[in-house]
Amino acid sequence: MFPISSTPFYVYNNAAAELLTQKLFAVKDPLGASFEPLILTLLRTGGSKDLVSQLEPFRIDPTDISFWDDALKNGIGPLLEEAEKLSSDLFSEAEDRPKTSM
Repeated sequence: MFPISSTPFYVYNNAAAELLTQKLFAVKDPLGASFEPLILTLLRTGGSKDLVSQLEPFRIDPTDISFWDDALKNGIGPLLEEAEKLSSDLFSEAEDRPKTSM
């Protein structure tokens, strides 16, 4: 269970769960074949253990700020890069168009 689950705004839990999911996906390849049994164990334990204990087998620590930074970079980082590129392309195209007078 996330430490902020007692707050009345469920959106925070959803955001934290999304970041946790992104971080777990980021460690999937490095863990290889051991990932599947670890994730199944994590899902089976549910809220019976604290989050830090549940994530120890994945060698990730949610109390470390880099955990959340990495999750953000892996999760929305590519989306932000794509949005910035599209924005840049749009402004570039707009600047290249001939100006019309009204």
